[in-house]
Amino acid sequence: MSEDGFGFTLRFSRRYSMAHRLISGLAPNCRVPHGHDEVVTVDIVESSNRGLDEKTNMLVEFEQVKGRWFKWIDKAVDHSFHLGDGDPLVAYFRENEPDMLPRLLITPGDPTTEALAACFFVKLN
Repeated sequence: MSEDGFGFTLRFSRRYSMAHRLISGLAPNCRVPHGHDEVVTVDIVESSNRGLDEKTNMLVEFEQVKGRWFKWIDKAVDHSFHLGDGDPLVAYFRENEPDMLPRLLITPGDPTTEALAACFFVKLN
């Protein structure tokens, strides 16, 4: 935990593996499905400067927050296949392998690092 001019910040990271493909044409090598190992780092910032909870001396119960986030990453993101909502492979899975749909992480547009960061931000909030 670190303190800055905005209040307290809790930071934790989780590694996961994923596959994706990008079909926009801006990264032609990424049109072929392929995989990466990724790390997501989360900062929980208390920006109102309200300080620590007087009873617990904590911003939030760290293990509970970290545990919930790690569980979601491990269950929903690790070893998932990231596809954009316009990718024809989404329709393929719906028609031919519907049991695999829970393993797809579908983003608006290509599943770029920036799109995933935005999706993770929404999930955290």
